Amino acid sequence: MVVAPPRFRQTAAMVARTTWLTRALTRLATAVPLLTLALLGPSVAHAVTVQQAEKSTSPPSKVRTDRQHLRLPVALCDQRLAAVHLQGLQRTHRRVVARELLFRVGAPLSCAAVRESVQRLRNLGLFRRVDVALARVPGDDRAVALTLSVDEKWTLLPIFSTGRGGGRLYLLAGAQDVNLAGRALQLQAYWYLLAGTHSAVMSLADPRLAHTRVRLEGAVEHGNRNRYLYGSNAAPTAAWSRHRERLTLALSDLRQPQRTWGLTVHGLWDRFSTRLLTPQFQRPSGNALLSATDGLPADGLWLLPSLWVRLGRIDRDDYLEQRGYVSAAVSLGAPLTAAIRGSAWTRLTLSGKWAWIGPSRLHLARLNLIGHVRLGTQRSLSGDPAAVHPEHRFYVGGLSAVRGYWEGRFVGEHMAVANLEARLPSWHGRTVVLQHVVFVDTGWVLAGPLSRAGWRGGGSVGAGLRIILPLIAHFVARLDVAWAVADGDWRVSFGSQQFF
Repeated sequence: MVVAPPRFRQTAAMVARTTWLTRALTRLATAVPLLTLALLGPSVAHAVTVQQAEKSTSPPSKVRTDRQHLRLPVALCDQRLAAVHLQGLQRTHRRVVARELLFRVGAPLSCAAVRESVQRLRNLGLFRRVDVALARVPGDDRAVALTLSVDEKWTLLPIFSTGRGGGRLYLLAGAQDVNLAGRALQLQAYWYLLAGTHSAVMSLADPRLAHTRVRLEGAVEHGNRNRYLYGSNAAPTAAWSRHRERLTLALSDLRQPQRTWGLTVHGLWDRFSTRLLTPQFQRPSGNALLSATDGLPADGLWLLPSLWVRLGRIDRDDYLEQRGYVSAAVSLGAPLTAAIRGSAWTRLTLSGKWAWIGPSRLHLARLNLIGHVRLGTQRSLSGDPAAVHPEHRFYVGGLSAVRGYWEGRFVGEHMAVANLEARLPSWHGRTVVLQHVVFVDTGWVLAGPLSRAGWRGGGSVGAGLRIILPLIAHFVARLDVAWAVADGDWRVSFGSQQFF
């Protein structure tokens, strides 16, 4: 009889646990849509409204619009809606538009419902412009006709992005479509290189599950990442490579736009090594973790459920943002492997974002002031802060939090990050927008029990440039130069999309 080596038996057991976790999450993905339909009931989209509109006769007169507020004729509100006309749809299915509308043909027309419907269409991110016009129906003084005009963005795109932030260079390539088959389904698949490590992600989301305002998303990832710990002189003293397989399911209830909530579940299989690090960090003399008693972080399986709620929303009009939200999330880190059973944790994260558009009377109609705040605290269920798994702590640095610092420069169990940007375009056209940015970032962490003393972090100030192509969904090229106050040094970062 051949006896498998212990290492082989451990690996086989790990794979068995992963297979069980995958099967369980797959069954959950199958059950979620059925449960949603049972609880919410079928949602009847307003497709009849659009079909009736297409059979109507002459459309209303010229579109009236304002980029910040819809100026609707008050005298035409509360009249009977006789017809709805859609103009400009090329790839998007009519039902994608119709299900966002809050008014019906034959019923009294509420101007508040028109404004909210137009904002919902703008927030989809599929249209560069959404305009509306009202006109009386000839021969019937108590009836009105409504015209919706849209300017569609191109949404099926190759993804190619490169950038640098926090001293880390990244490269991303793949494809995405946020309007798959013209039905607003969102498909993404890409490979990315981050600081010498390779990863791949694929995700599919339905933002209107069964034509309800419920979003269901699933994602799979094979990921690698190098983590570094820094000393007081900003030089790395320890490092490890993380190898991760991730399966994610997320369900969001968007029926009340100003009060949304959701549940996200991650299944993780994490392994750790030094094989992707530079030779310096593969030797005990250059890596403090290898000479420490605990050594590298422990491998294991994790289940990470998170429940969140959000009050308010960011409204979008092309590349401009306005209004704001506050949100809270409660997360649990549940280890499924005996070796890490004592590393369980809970986490509370609070965040808020607000955006303001300048007044048109001062020729500042496209000035955008935007602020973002994130607060987080984490607690080990064993009561020992040091028991929190090193990979699951808060990492604050230049890639996504504070420009001008190394990625993951500050690490702890408590976190506070704030960002403020002023964005003003010097050139605004239908095809190209050139936007200038000045910003202030700050980020702080605390290791150990929560207290007023012992916080470590820093701030930065700087300026940047954005190149935006309004006709292409989500196309933003970014360049930022930041002065890191704590380090006394300038650093350049660039990439795609706004920083926050």
